[in-house]
Amino acid sequence: MAYYHFGDVVRLGTLCRNSKYIPIAIFSGVNHHLQPVVFGCALIVDDSEASFAWLFEKWLEAMPVGPPVSLVLEFNQEMAAAATKILPDTHCTFCEKHILGTVREELGSLYPEPELDHFITDLRKCIDCCRLEESFESCWDSVIRKYGFRNNELLQSLYEIRRQWAPAYTRKVFCARNLLPQSCQNLENVIEKHFSSKTQLWVAVQQLGQAVCNFYEKETQADYLTTFQMATVRTASPLEKQASSIFTRSIFEKFQDQFAESFGYHADRLEDDMLHKYRVTVSEGDEEAHTVSFNPEKKTVGCSCCLFESCGILCRHALRVFIIEGVRALPKAYILKRWTKHAKSIATVDDYIDLRGCRDDPSTTMYNDLHCDAIKCAKEGSASSELYSVAKEALHKALDEVVTLRKIRDQQNLQSCKRPIKKSAKGKDSDHSTIISSTRSASKNSLLEIDDIT
Repeated sequence: MAYYHFGDVVRLGTLCRNSKYIPIAIFSGVNHHLQPVVFGCALIVDDSEASFAWLFEKWLEAMPVGPPVSLVLEFNQEMAAAATKILPDTHCTFCEKHILGTVREELGSLYPEPELDHFITDLRKCIDCCRLEESFESCWDSVIRKYGFRNNELLQSLYEIRRQWAPAYTRKVFCARNLLPQSCQNLENVIEKHFSSKTQLWVAVQQLGQAVCNFYEKETQADYLTTFQMATVRTASPLEKQASSIFTRSIFEKFQDQFAESFGYHADRLEDDMLHKYRVTVSEGDEEAHTVSFNPEKKTVGCSCCLFESCGILCRHALRVFIIEGVRALPKAYILKRWTKHAKSIATVDDYIDLRGCRDDPSTTMYNDLHCDAIKCAKEGSASSELYSVAKEALHKALDEVVTLRKIRDQQNLQSCKRPIKKSAKGKDSDHSTIISSTRSASKNSLLEIDDIT
């Protein structure tokens, strides 16, 4: 169910400390509270392309919802090759942090620490601050020349595959950049402690399951706080008030920061036709500018920084234009369901935007989820007679409530079928009489069948 709601962006990482440990792959993501969520783990023989291909195939079998929108990978060419082959419709990118870690590790033995630290700092600025392809390429070349790394094979190979990891090229694809947790520390601690040749496998898996449960307990706590504690707004703007009522507290804080900073930006109207175009800067004459296009009829907006496309949160530049254009409510197109308080509600799917579009009926996923809970209840309840009685009573009570509610829903549906159809024109009375008679007959037979079942 977690993958159903938050599986649009997935991070795949592996842990293999040394020869004593079994290679473990972890599928994780981020929930609507910006907390890490673990979708699943796998033990693999090695880190070959064949092993990763098998892993992705089994993952798709286990998750009937389908592949994610984007997949963030370690800097591993075998992993990327397998992902491209098995998940052709998923946008695969390399993790920036893992790339910088690889650079530091490779160059650490060749260059002194102070110089390497300065190089990594400048390289990070180049990656994070250059949002356009031309500026990134120019900045990259400048940094490489400055430190004399033009002939370094690793840096050359990274530049060749820059479209797979640099934000300047991936900014238009949703990957929750800067929002996706880099690691699941508690889970890694459990793996470090238990997944070795000294621990029986069933014990290790049990400890791993407990660690995963802890993540969901924290999510439940955050759900409670979001539901019963109202967020504090800084302005009287209806946009901010609406956002505080829709988004979770963590996401609203991100939105609120962008909204507050938008008041410090200056927007110059450019010549245009159908669209209203603006040049948005921090102050007049500032060289760093973003172009924002606004459609007054559809109330749609697009910014060259592509923050919404990559993270699902409107940027300060777009919000500035919204204020100028008098937009007083967030359009539906800019409310991602996965960031709202109703992210886990299936009933509100039509009220917000879902990046994976219309998916299959989640009844199979819900069945599997309930089945797992029932198995857990049976396992814990069979430990003693007292626990058995408690579990048995709870299951019967839950089943009675489900059956009762189901009957009420069925009766309501039958009552709606019994409503008479109004005559719309003369000469068609006989046809309508036949329809009404048939409907009443069908409803009566259905009621008799329900009574017989009862």
